[in-house]
Amino acid sequence: MVIGNPYKFSIFVEKMNEWSNDAYSNGLFLVCINGTLFPDEVFTSTLTIDVSELKENLSCITINKELFELPKKDAFLEMYYKRFPIWDGIDETIQEDYQYEINSTGILDYRSVMFAVSNGEQIRIMATNLNKLSYDKEKSTYDFSSVDISETFITQEEMKEMILELEQVLVNLI
Repeated sequence: MVIGNPYKFSIFVEKMNEWSNDAYSNGLFLVCINGTLFPDEVFTSTLTIDVSELKENLSCITINKELFELPKKDAFLEMYYKRFPIWDGIDETIQEDYQYEINSTGILDYRSVMFAVSNGEQIRIMATNLNKLSYDKEKSTYDFSSVDISETFITQEEMKEMILELEQVLVNLI
């Protein structure tokens, strides 16, 4: 099943009976932003977990008009470093801020990160596949100098429709 528009923002969910059993509904789960897949490889998803987590995250997108208006890379990096702050080894008060993250466990496990922010009317969705970046061990972060960020904008109404479809998918999986 494809929820949404693959050339804008969509979610691919397909239960594979041969991968599933009485306890788990397993299958394919991918998110597509402007034709780019996240993650960028097929994995076996525990669909009830991935679909539920994504639905919940898409249901509570933070409104931040200043962040929404930033240039693409600046907005992405601000959201990324809120979620994955660089720990300096001294400051014990540094905490992760999950408010912009829309990943599911499966997507994050395969080194893709997705964020969203709203201006109250539209939702800006951004993502990248981290496995295409080099990791700087000294700084404990990725080198974002050549990051390829996929980005799209959808309306609140489009998002509400997608959330309703995800709810229906969950009902059918259980």
